[in-house]
Amino acid sequence: MLTLPITREWFDLIECGYKKEEYREIKPYYDSRFKELGVPTVIRFRAGYSKDAPVIECRVVITKGRGKEKWGAVPREMYYVLSIKKEKRIKDSDTKETGKPTEKKSFLQHLKSIIK
Repeated sequence: MLTLPITREWFDLIECGYKKEEYREIKPYYDSRFKELGVPTVIRFRAGYSKDAPVIECRVVITKGRGKEKWGAVPREMYYVLSIKKEKRIKDSDTKETGKPTEKKSFLQHLKSIIK
């Protein structure tokens, strides 16, 4: 399963259900990884490069197309567009040692319930 690092900002927006697409440049590196376009697949997104970074697992459909500027795409550029259909958190670094959620996680859960 492919794991892609993304910024914490985009990670949080995907997790709460607001950001429904992630973009990757069309380059040989991704050409070799995104071979089956239009077929649902599972990809993991990690918030940064830290070993303790939270991870979400997303069911995506990959196509080629133009992205939305508000989600980081450059106008008129072609990208691999990863359309996010469903997500779930599989690794959580936003809990304290007690296992209780931090204020940030509670806020994200509240935001998620409002948006969906």
